[in-house]
Amino acid sequence: MVQDSGQTHPALEMTLEAIRTGRQDPLLREAMRRAGELYWEERKGRVPSAHEAYVREWSGKIEPVAGLYAFALGLWRLTKGAYLFDPDLFQELVQTPLDRVPREVLERLPEPAPLLLFPEPLPPGEGWRVRLHGTHVVFSPRPWTGKPPLFWGVAWFTVRGEEGEERKRFVGWGLALDEEDPEKAHLKGVRGVSRAFGLPEPTEAEVAHEVEILRAMTNLALYLCQEQPDLGGVAPRPPAEPKRTREGP
Repeated sequence: MVQDSGQTHPALEMTLEAIRTGRQDPLLREAMRRAGELYWEERKGRVPSAHEAYVREWSGKIEPVAGLYAFALGLWRLTKGAYLFDPDLFQELVQTPLDRVPREVLERLPEPAPLLLFPEPLPPGEGWRVRLHGTHVVFSPRPWTGKPPLFWGVAWFTVRGEEGEERKRFVGWGLALDEEDPEKAHLKGVRGVSRAFGLPEPTEAEVAHEVEILRAMTNLALYLCQEQPDLGGVAPRPPAEPKRTREGP
């Protein structure tokens, strides 16, 4: 995805860089490959949930944060779908109130882990040290655990240091789909991610800020999950099926 300036979008650049880096690490390379393989096993009915099978298989083998983004990248490689939003549509969506979380809509992702590219960073405006540039989104049924489904993703962002330099980072986020109230769903997702990765419990101010950002990202994902979203005349690419290689499918 190339912007009008001729430069690669920051979130897409970070995604491709992460894949290149992952290929150099045998464990991450295998984790990305396995994510795609499990996706197809789930479609053939061999596993109840690719996400849960992945978590069980890789628990203890890889750091939880690394496993999260390796799984998202492994799914994304099946289609390589990247969606850059029109600036006016983007502003409209991020400012739209969200009255309820429509689980039935979020289940209709056009791809396993599409990459949503923001025409301008979130949060909007100047003066923010952390700037989000895009996010992958994934729907996880989670039937093995008996827990409610999750809508989650990996967001790519930059952090401006004290000297003005920018560092590239990623963060996992979640939306608990057993709650229809957006604030409760996002609040449970924010705190769930913090507990899952051993992060400090966020303060009320941090939670309020993160919930606002997650509301905007949920609206962007909901647009993509519509039955007939305007994608500029481009149809989503079907996931690539596994091919036999030396490393397996």
